[in-house]
Amino acid sequence: GFVGNLAYHKGVHILVDAFRRLNSEKVLLKLYGSCHDTSYLDHIKKMIGNDKRIELKGSFEKEEIGEIYSHLDVLVIPSVCYESYSLVLHEAYASNVPVIATNLGVFKEKIENGKNGFLFDVGSSNELLSILEKISLHPVVLNKIKEEMKNLMVPTIEQEAYAYEKAYRSTLSNL
Repeated sequence: GFVGNLAYHKGVHILVDAFRRLNSEKVLLKLYGSCHDTSYLDHIKKMIGNDKRIELKGSFEKEEIGEIYSHLDVLVIPSVCYESYSLVLHEAYASNVPVIATNLGVFKEKIENGKNGFLFDVGSSNELLSILEKISLHPVVLNKIKEEMKNLMVPTIEQEAYAYEKAYRSTLSNL
C-alpha cells in the first residue's frame, strides 16, 4: 500500500508504474490519501487504467490509520524528494508493517535493507519492481522482517525532536 499525499514529489507514479508491470494476480495495491493536483490525479488514473489490482482509496480520517495499516502487508514510500522525517514510516513501524522506500534522507537512515525493510534507488521503478517481485514470489520474506521489527523502538515525535535538538546543540558548541 501507499499512505500519504498523492503528489508528484511523493513518487506515486513510480509505484504505479512498477506495480502495473508486476506479473501476479495475487497482489493488490491500495493507495490511501488525497490529491490536490487534479492533473496529477488524472495521470495516475490513466496509468492505473483498468488494472483491478490497484485501488484508489481516497482520503481518510486520522482515527482510521490503525485499521488501514492492519490491512497492509508492506508500505511503499517512493518519494523523489529528500524527507527529513516521515510520519508514515513511523506509523508503519509502530504497526509492524515492513517498508519499501527510496534510499535517501530519513529512509536511508532508518531502514536497514533486508533487515527492517527494503531500499531502492530514487526514481527507479525497475528496482522497486524487483523488490515487489521478490516479495510476491516469496511472501514469507516479510515474516523475517516483521520479527526483526519487533525489536525496533519507534520514537515519539517529542523524542525525535529532542534527539535533533541535542545534535544541533552539540554541533553549535563545536563551532
